[in-house]
Order: sequence, then structure tokens, then C-alpha cells
Amino acid sequence: MVTPQDVVIALSNSGESNEILALIPVLKRQQVKLICITSRPESSMARAADIHLCVKVPKEACPLGLAPTSSTTAALVMGDALRVALLEARGFTAEDFALSHPGGALGRKLLLRVNDIMHTGDEIPHVGLQATLRDALLEITRKNLGMTAICDDDMNIIGIFTDGDLRRVFDTGVDMPRCQHCRRHDPGRYPHPPRHSGGGCVKPDAIPSYHLRAGCRWRPSAGCGTYARSAARGRSVSKEKIMNNADAQLATCYGPVSQAFVDRAAKIRLLILDVDGVLSDGLIYMGNHGEELKAFNVRDGYGIRCALTSGIEVAIITGRKAKLVEDRCQTLGITHLYQGQSDKLLAFRDLTDKLHVRPEEVAYIGDDLIDWPVMAEVGLSVAVADAHPLLLPRANYVTRINGGRGAVREVCDLLLLAQGKLDEAKGQSI
Repeated sequence: MVTPQDVVIALSNSGESNEILALIPVLKRQQVKLICITSRPESSMARAADIHLCVKVPKEACPLGLAPTSSTTAALVMGDALRVALLEARGFTAEDFALSHPGGALGRKLLLRVNDIMHTGDEIPHVGLQATLRDALLEITRKNLGMTAICDDDMNIIGIFTDGDLRRVFDTGVDMPRCQHCRRHDPGRYPHPPRHSGGGCVKPDAIPSYHLRAGCRWRPSAGCGTYARSAARGRSVSKEKIMNNADAQLATCYGPVSQAFVDRAAKIRLLILDVDGVLSDGLIYMGNHGEELKAFNVRDGYGIRCALTSGIEVAIITGRKAKLVEDRCQTLGITHLYQGQSDKLLAFRDLTDKLHVRPEEVAYIGDDLIDWPVMAEVGLSVAVADAHPLLLPRANYVTRINGGRGAVREVCDLLLLAQGKLDEAKGQSI
């Protein structure tokens, strides 16, 4: 519907388009202002217009001189100029733009409020202080938020229990139908480590508890004082030091790791990384002009440099291709880069042949099923904490930290720890 208060903008290269010329008498009767954009000032549309904007070009960019190319570009430029002038004349603000595009980045930034996305009431998963591990797992699954609050009888939050905490519980060797996962502790006191009942088992009442005000978690003991002290100093640990206990674990700043992991990590000469979801958080930021941005974690970069300076080769095999990955590799000193690899196994075999490295001397960090063919071949397969659910149970090790948030640094530190080189990397200026 056109009203007398409207302004009509008509575009035609020749200025003789019949469908537009047929509208002009109607617009004139309604006294509607008409702006025509053509390449011919002498055209019918130009003569009938209240304002004529000439966008004549010397010739079309088309090599045949037939397809409208340069002329359409000139018309678009003039249209953009009119739009900008109109925005300024009407005082159009960012808030006005957001109201017209609520789903866009600006709309979400200016219009979205915390209460629009906050979960409240019964939507929040919660269990009581006496709940079992099974109760907590079922509540996490029902509410689908990856965690559950632990509340007292007055519904005050005492702590939280996440799916990551559940994995750490199973890492301690606990796997039984019912076990109490939460106990009350003095919030001002650091919780004590769980008690071992012998044979590598943790008592059911010693599973990690979490207290929001305490701000700390239990970390299981390594079960052997000599073993734990040597690990803390970054020394490699022999099997004799753990007294032939197959269930003994190495206490690290990332939590306990098994002797099987230590044995595998001690052999690693080559560390291979995926990019999206491992070096980055998996998000891709797209600009208005199609540019692609990713964020990398400086702690991961430090870990990579420590690994390289300690004699561990580092390579990247990724399914996507981006210039910023090349730049990141150049910054960190990574010389082995395979981009655009739909079949990562081919790149893996080419890389191991080139470096004369056996598969059992390779560690690979992945986050999705495309990584599994390579992970199945290597000596140490690692999945980041937020990897695809089907990948997590297949990996030799699951990081405590999410991809793009320091997971690569975690693996680098543990490799250097297993090889007795962590002390050498401390304090390096990289």
C-alpha cells in the first residue's frame, strides 16, 4: 500500500521499463514523491521523476557488453548512499535496528536479558543431601542441564554436582549401584581426601563432595606417598615405586591419572591436534563480509611450545582450511600442518612416514567422530571433556578441561610429567 507520505524509489538502467512506467500515473495522482535511478537522463522515468539520480557507466564489465554488471553495481552503491542519508535524517539508532532484527547479533546484545534465558523453579535440577549417585545422575539426565544443585531441607544450595564430576568419580575406580555422593562439610575447612579401603577401592562414603562456599573439591590420593611426591616434582616414576599396584594412580594438578596412562604417555614422540573443538572452543564467528574468526587459548600455546622445546613434535590435522590456523602455527613453531583433510587417516600415515614415528609413539587429541580413525591407531588417544558423547568412552584419556579452554595444555603437561621433563619446562620464556 502506497500513501501520499511515502517516497518511491524506482531503479531501471534504461529508464524505459514498462512495468514501472505503468505505475507513474497512479503515483502522480496520489502526489507521491518519486526518485528514479537510471543511466539515461533523457529517459521517460527520468523526466517523470521528482528527483533523478544518474548512475551512468562508460561500459559494462561483461566482456560481451550485454549482461548488466557495472551498471547494477553503480545502482546498488547509490541505493546504499540513500539508505545512509535516510538513517541520519531520521535519527535511526542501534536500538531501532535491534528491534527490526531481534535474532541478529546486535538484537541479542541489546534486547536479550538474563531473565529471558534463565531457568527457574522446578526447571533447575536439584537433589537432597542424602541423595545417591544414581539419584544425581537421573536428575541431571531429566533436566538436561549437565549438572544438579545439592540442597538442604530448606532448599538452600549447598553445592553442585556436574557431569564432569561424575566422570571424575568413575576415574577413582568407584563403580557400584548405590553410593553416597555428597556429605556436609564445614565450609571454612578444606575437605580431606577420600579414605581408601585397600586394593585400590574408594569407600562409598568417600566419593568427592562439593561445597559452593568452600570452593574446593576432593582429589583422590595416589595410594603411594613416594609415587605422589615424585609426580609432584615432575619426575618419571618407575613401576617399582608403586609397589606393583595395578590400581595405583598418579596425583596431578588435573586429578589422578592411571599407571596405564603414564606408561603410554612416556613413549610419546609426536602429538597431533585437531583444531575446531580442541585448539578452539568449536565456535566459528562470521563477520558481515564473510570473514571467519576463531579464538585460541594462550595456555594451550604455552603447553605446545613447552612440548616442542622438550623434544615432542607437534602437528595439526584438521578438516577445515583457514589462513588464521596457518598464522597460529607459525606463531607457535608448528611446522607440520595438514588442512582440509576429509580423511585424516591418510594425513596421519603420511606424517608418521615422514617423521619415522611408530603409531604407539603418537598421541592424538580429538573432539568428534571424524577423529576416531586416527585415534584408533595411535598409542595414546585423548578426547577433550566436551567431546562428542560417542567418542568419550573410546578414548584412552578424557581431559578435565574443555576444548579451547586449556585441554591441550593439560595433555602437554601430563606428557612432560610422564617423561620427567615438566621441571625443565617450568619458567620458560616462550
